[in-house]
Amino acid sequence: MSAGILETTQLGAIVTAYPSTSRVLLANGLDFCCGGKQTVGAAARRKGLSPEALLHALNAEAASKPPGRDWTAAPLDELIGHIIAEFHVPLPQDLAQLEAMADKVERTHGDKDPERLGALAQAVRSLAGELLPHLAKEEQILFPWILSSRQPAPAAPIQCMEAEHDAAGTLLQTIRDLTDGFQPPEGACTTWRNLYARLEKFDLDLRNHIHLENNVLHPRALGA
Repeated sequence: MSAGILETTQLGAIVTAYPSTSRVLLANGLDFCCGGKQTVGAAARRKGLSPEALLHALNAEAASKPPGRDWTAAPLDELIGHIIAEFHVPLPQDLAQLEAMADKVERTHGDKDPERLGALAQAVRSLAGELLPHLAKEEQILFPWILSSRQPAPAAPIQCMEAEHDAAGTLLQTIRDLTDGFQPPEGACTTWRNLYARLEKFDLDLRNHIHLENNVLHPRALGA
């Protein structure tokens, strides 16, 4: 049974309506957060994928699970509260643990793949350096501005936040590339495997986080 996703449907709109489809898009290398305004057809062709096959997979996934909460219609204070509770609150601890795990794997196994493991640990540190100040700016400046409903609309802060989202997305792709899509090498120890599993979950969570802000909160704050 089709969920009604078409070639002209934007990736961000699909994930907003059917959150579980984010895994289908990621499995096909498609960016639904920073690239959420791409249509299914355009995104598939750009990647050399069959739009028909992608549509079949997306509609099958969407039809197999109940729709998510409609955040496009929820009160803004509930949407922002959800973003903070679901994504902002756990993020500092998650990053600290990932940094510690990446450093440990580099120290212990760096001789097996020194270039990539060193670059991976640095990418995780860079991501933490990007994201922690970013959260503070959202919570102290952007979110209060949105909730106050004061004019003008926060176009400049939103533009700044989305540029920082793009930078975080670039680092996520770097981490994905350095880990061969989060596939540990043969013979990897438990810590190494756990690091890749944790990075994969973090990747999905952060993309969903950015998606809700870029494709739902920001357009609503700007009256789009």
